[in-house]
Amino acid sequence: MNNFPQTSVQNQILEMINEQVIPFEPEVVAREMLGQYYESIKSGDQPFILFCAGASGRILQPFFEKLHLPIVGFCDNNIALHGHKFCGLPVFSVDTLKQKYGQSVILIASAGYHRFIKQQLLDEGFAPSRILTLDAGDTSIVANLKRERLLMLARNGEPKDMIATYEREGDMIERVYHLLEDNKSKNLFIDRLVMIASCYEYTTYRRFVENYSEPVLKYGFENTERLRQGGVHFYFRNDVLALADDEVFLDGGAYNGDSAESFIQACEEQGRSYNAIHCFEADKGNYAKLKDWAKTQLNIACHPLGLWNEKTQVRFASSNISESYGARIQGSSEQEGIADIVIDTVTIDEVFSNQRVSLIKMDIEGAEIAALEGARHVIRRDHPKLAISVYHNPEDLYRIPAMLAEMNPDYRFYLRHLGNHYDDTILFAIDGD
Repeated sequence: MNNFPQTSVQNQILEMINEQVIPFEPEVVAREMLGQYYESIKSGDQPFILFCAGASGRILQPFFEKLHLPIVGFCDNNIALHGHKFCGLPVFSVDTLKQKYGQSVILIASAGYHRFIKQQLLDEGFAPSRILTLDAGDTSIVANLKRERLLMLARNGEPKDMIATYEREGDMIERVYHLLEDNKSKNLFIDRLVMIASCYEYTTYRRFVENYSEPVLKYGFENTERLRQGGVHFYFRNDVLALADDEVFLDGGAYNGDSAESFIQACEEQGRSYNAIHCFEADKGNYAKLKDWAKTQLNIACHPLGLWNEKTQVRFASSNISESYGARIQGSSEQEGIADIVIDTVTIDEVFSNQRVSLIKMDIEGAEIAALEGARHVIRRDHPKLAISVYHNPEDLYRIPAMLAEMNPDYRFYLRHLGNHYDDTILFAIDGD
């Protein structure tokens, strides 16, 4: 067990992390990505193409360039990009790819559309062995787990030195460790810090999933039945959160209504009632699906708004350019070109200034801290039960509980990992009164 004497927790946590972390090695990761073609690409004998001039391509191009793995250019289905440059390299059509670079190795730099693009290239006659994807496709659970850090690299870029970050923020890490109520939460906390610092390297990643994933604990690692019951199911069916009668549920990041539907089902299973459900979903595509679902339900209000720390407009990467479940607010410091629209935001305090809230769930792709800052009054007034995602940004794991403890010192904190993969690590905050 990762349970230390209170007087030396900080040093022992940092020592344990250092001992267990497996450093990110760019060349090793590139070899995993390119397989048998690594050497021939490096020597210049094999033309190398990235398919998709988008966010992942913007990350991967300098990554390969630093390793002296030359890229000929980008192929993309967007006609508007053809003939222009992206990351200093030409962008061309599939026809040009076929005519000029038919024997190239093509890496599909997209997690959301790779199946469509791969089939497109196969239909055009490209050799299957020369089409590379970031994930392992429809293969084994283990194969996909091994490829996860490739996806993380393409989504987030090369990892920063998390050990140095942990050392700088050691006081907060120690404080949060003591705030966690049970050993399961404490152990999960430390092992997730190790996994993050290892950039989801397979052995640390698998250990984390096997030890903490609620679907794995219920069904077993090799049982594919667990893939049918992920985070949404366990939000309201776990050993921490107890539903009450007359709940007023705020669903931040309501997606297509899946978590609200799970909440309703859990209320029925547990013999509980709810007063109202408020679903916030800023993505237009997701919101349309949410509204269609809500028509069949009672006492549900849908809000096409983002949750933030002020009423304003912010840049947003919609489901038009990313996976529908990954639509998200973009900070002003992020790379230009990732966001495609602007959305309206509100604060929870503003919307619920005269209405109580008893339960808040948030899964809003990294905007949780800002949204919680905009909920200070509601949290202090109502002491709602909280189920907050703490996996989108590495530091959220300790910054969010530290912030909530300041807002409501009576909260008791628990960590549970509700998903089958790296995502859906949830902080539950339950009022102690």
